[in-house]
Amino acid sequence: MTAEARPQIAILFKGQGIHFVGMERQVLEYSAAARKVFDRVEDAIGFSLREKMTNPAKLDNYAQLATVTTEIAQWEALKEHIGGLTEYIRKFFGSSLGQFPAYYASGAVNLEHLAVLVHKRNQLTKQAQEKRPGSMMAVIGMAEDDLTGVLSEGKDIYIGNHNFPTSHVISGDIQDPDLMMDKLKRKNAKLVSPLSGIPYASHSPLMEEVSAEMGEAIEATPFSDTAGNAVYPNETAEPTGTGSVLKGLLPRHLTDPVLLDQTFARLTTEGRHLVVEIGPGEKAIFVRQMGKIYEGLQGLHLGEIVDLAAVGEKIKQHVGAV
Repeated sequence: MTAEARPQIAILFKGQGIHFVGMERQVLEYSAAARKVFDRVEDAIGFSLREKMTNPAKLDNYAQLATVTTEIAQWEALKEHIGGLTEYIRKFFGSSLGQFPAYYASGAVNLEHLAVLVHKRNQLTKQAQEKRPGSMMAVIGMAEDDLTGVLSEGKDIYIGNHNFPTSHVISGDIQDPDLMMDKLKRKNAKLVSPLSGIPYASHSPLMEEVSAEMGEAIEATPFSDTAGNAVYPNETAEPTGTGSVLKGLLPRHLTDPVLLDQTFARLTTEGRHLVVEIGPGEKAIFVRQMGKIYEGLQGLHLGEIVDLAAVGEKIKQHVGAV
């Protein structure tokens, strides 16, 4: 079978705010490859991440690094489980923080460098939270134009995530959350929900100072071409495997909106895909709704080890290996 004729598989990594105590336990018990991920990350950062993940207060301070490391461990466990079928997986993307494990899985950044970079992001966004607290809200059931109209009535509030045509996340200086929720509901939003796990204005211009400091850390980080793999960056949704391009886009990560809807739309133009959503938790965040909206995209969720056998079997069926 030629490369062009092969069924296509894409990996989608979840973003921030999904962490919980114990999220890493199953994959560490199951997979030697997952344990090696944590070993390498802890060697790179110089402390025991697993120890920080043992109680909520400690975990909250290291949530981003803990989430990324767990997702990478799950990815390595999947590779360990499916063996040679990994060669069929050539496309990677993530929502917000999930972009970092996507860079690793594609081969654009090695694990040690990525761990240091994510730890830096964790520290900088913590400082941003203390200097100028912001907030984010999920808004479901409003088209982008209608949502933009409501936001234009205020100041320093932006669309931070474009998840689906009528599903977005707003970000910024939301001084009166109850008033904002009431405004959106009066404009027929079906659901408005504050994102309590992200107490800063991610993916908005309010993050420019943090973004500049993050850019310095990114500049010092080696990036590589991905040897045939494609990454769909949040900032453009345009696939690329060129390390210098990926490195050039990443400093915009905290100020630009997440273009997840455009990534899904782009995949539909490239043929039929199986999209595997990876990240801790029992429930998928994106692929269930994705499958209802975008023709040709079928979703699977790998959140717990119990999901691994079903995901592996579906991948085998998808590539015709059974």
